[in-house]
Amino acid sequence: MPFYVDDPENPGKKADVLDIQRRDPFQDLPPYRLTGYLKRDSWTRREAILLLAGFSPDSTQWTETTEGLGQTQAGGIAYLDGTTDQQRSVENLPHPRTYENISDLQDLAVWARGAPLDERRTPSEWIEWAASKEFNPYWIDYTQCSPVPTNEPSASPKALPEVDPIEKAGNGFSHGSWQAEAWNIGYEWMLDIKNTTGKIKSQKAIANYVEGELTNRGIMGKRGHFLDENTIRREALKGITGRKPNGK
Repeated sequence: MPFYVDDPENPGKKADVLDIQRRDPFQDLPPYRLTGYLKRDSWTRREAILLLAGFSPDSTQWTETTEGLGQTQAGGIAYLDGTTDQQRSVENLPHPRTYENISDLQDLAVWARGAPLDERRTPSEWIEWAASKEFNPYWIDYTQCSPVPTNEPSASPKALPEVDPIEKAGNGFSHGSWQAEAWNIGYEWMLDIKNTTGKIKSQKAIANYVEGELTNRGIMGKRGHFLDENTIRREALKGITGRKPNGK
């Protein structure tokens, strides 16, 4: 079923979120459905775990055990951007955050294991609970809520006006973070290719190369998982080619 939102490329007009996603399958869409949940006076722990992980709890099917929340079920996943895995499967549009959201859900479920799923707290209290685990939901920047300080960088990388000397290596990421390593690896490889062929590789190609290099070097994300191409592209390589977002 179509879900219409403001069209970012056509002010004053509406577009289905799936149409917006087709323009750039790798872009993160805003959590359009989050506003309604933040207006609620309280969330259950069950709802909070799903919301913090990036899922819409009213439309997401999951399993439950005596110890707590289990796994989401294929065909029953609804994202906060207003799309579902069923819709995306039909359209052959993988969700750019699927693996990250599921990983976050698994972590949150482990932290909540043994606690009553029907316990209620305010949205702010659940965000503070997550913060106590050094966890910030990806959508925190879309809200007025204050994220917990972590060692992970929060600033988005700046776009490069030129692809000449590597004066911006690390691109503002904290020293030693995986994002800084990814940026430096990708930037240097991009320049090598440019100097050899005169062409700039696409962001997707750079992310694919960086994924292999990070894996070879044993560099993982903050939760001890190897990083996939989509996560690298989204969190570390924005603006690396100096092209506009739709230019990949």
